[in-house]
Amino acid sequence: MAGKGLLSNIGIWVAITLATWGISWLVAAPVSCHEVPSCAKHLQTYPGYYHVISAAALVAMLGHEVLSLIATYMGAQETQALVPHLQSRFLPTLLLAVMFGVLATAERLFSRAEWTIAHVMPSADGLTAPGRPVYTMQYMEWGINVPIMLILSGYCTLGRPLREVSRPLIVTNVYVILCWVATATESAFLKWFLIGVSFAMYAWASYDMLNWCSAYERTAPMDLPSRSLRPFLSSGLVAHLLLYGVVYMASVVGIMDAHTERKSFFALTFGAKLAYSAAFVFIRADEYHKTLTDVLRKVSVSNVGMISILRGSFDIILPCVLDAAGRCKLPDKYSGDMTKLEKILGYGVSGANLKDLLAGDEQKKDFSAYVRNVLRQADCPQAFNSATLSTQGAWSCDSGAMPPIAQVLHSKIQQKSQQKLNTTLHLSVVPRSALSLGKERQLVAAFQIATEGPNDQEEPAAAAVTNFETFKAGQSSLGGSTANPTSEGSSHGIVANLADLTKLGASGMLGTPEFTDEASEYWGHTASDESSQKDFAGDRM
Repeated sequence: MAGKGLLSNIGIWVAITLATWGISWLVAAPVSCHEVPSCAKHLQTYPGYYHVISAAALVAMLGHEVLSLIATYMGAQETQALVPHLQSRFLPTLLLAVMFGVLATAERLFSRAEWTIAHVMPSADGLTAPGRPVYTMQYMEWGINVPIMLILSGYCTLGRPLREVSRPLIVTNVYVILCWVATATESAFLKWFLIGVSFAMYAWASYDMLNWCSAYERTAPMDLPSRSLRPFLSSGLVAHLLLYGVVYMASVVGIMDAHTERKSFFALTFGAKLAYSAAFVFIRADEYHKTLTDVLRKVSVSNVGMISILRGSFDIILPCVLDAAGRCKLPDKYSGDMTKLEKILGYGVSGANLKDLLAGDEQKKDFSAYVRNVLRQADCPQAFNSATLSTQGAWSCDSGAMPPIAQVLHSKIQQKSQQKLNTTLHLSVVPRSALSLGKERQLVAAFQIATEGPNDQEEPAAAAVTNFETFKAGQSSLGGSTANPTSEGSSHGIVANLADLTKLGASGMLGTPEFTDEASEYWGHTASDESSQKDFAGDRM
């Protein structure tokens, strides 16, 4: 929605800008600087090496943004299925790349006199020297890059909707063109009339831009990444455009010569682009770390929630590590309910293979099959196909894509006294990360141990653990999911584990609702300031 809205608005902005240029060109009827010897001399004597150096630097910055855009896009192909609004994060990088490309082209053209687009400034009021050039190409570059800076500052960093950005953007482009007409016209009255109108329009646009900052301060969450830096992109642009106005007035009244004017505009233009690039380096880095921290925090809370669910159905919860040989080893150090398990068994279990605690070869064989099935579920590439993740770290999935009911293994463990205890066992695999690929697997083992009975006691009923199904080694499968699974159908399915947390309903309780504003995804509301979100929504209405 936001992308389509931006494209349609860009079409309107371009049409208005081109129409204003066309009318202004007819009114001013400018004379090319290359046709007047005194004006052409100004162009030929201007030191162009400034622009050669700046063009080279801008090309390097352009390359950095383009490579960053490509790398982010290629690296996010799989992530986009989980994070629907990830593509919106590409917009600032794309706009910066376009801005650097336009400025690099303009700087390269400025480096050669014959490539420079310039016209003669008539001395209608006698304040300027005859044959002074008007650098038309500079105004053309402003007509493209200043709107980009307004979009970056208002839409991308302050989260203002496009309707609030449109007016100051159009007004700014119009008064920039009027300033060019004022320097190219032969009428002194029209010159100063247009200058007065231009400064009035500057004040109007600046008022809107400062209102962006006020609305942002009222609505932005306090923990927003780079919260204090963002308003400076808008208020700083207002001050920056005022400096342009100072240089412009000094040139039209003859206080500043043409070469000094060109150097001043060069310094202001190049400096502004560097400042915006540096600001977005900080903002994007802060956003990345904040998003990652929020997701990790919510996943950690979710995992704790899963452990709490397991503790409600099982007596003992222990971490274990599955090595390459298939051994599910308990920690060497005491962790979880290990002391409780040792007290029941009558011997130490630290560092032991979980399989060795079971009584009998048949029990161990079933356990091995159970472990293999658990791993097949964890490694199934379709595990998250129907799950989505918002940029705030909230998971969700379709109710029709719920996984089968979790399965348990009914077995027996052997005490030191050789007595066997009926045990219900559930294994849950901790999801892999990029750092754990190819390494040992982390699991959580949950035990429900029944009262002691004779060695030939029958296995406990499947209902021993409420809402968990009995694992049957001969009926395990590679994966899949069923909608509203039944007891019979689910026994042929996969084993649910921690990787399925998103589909077990916990994420819906832990996540924050999606905040669907056309600009809000660029600065991401958080759950820390719910009242701010309500104010923000009211402000948009």
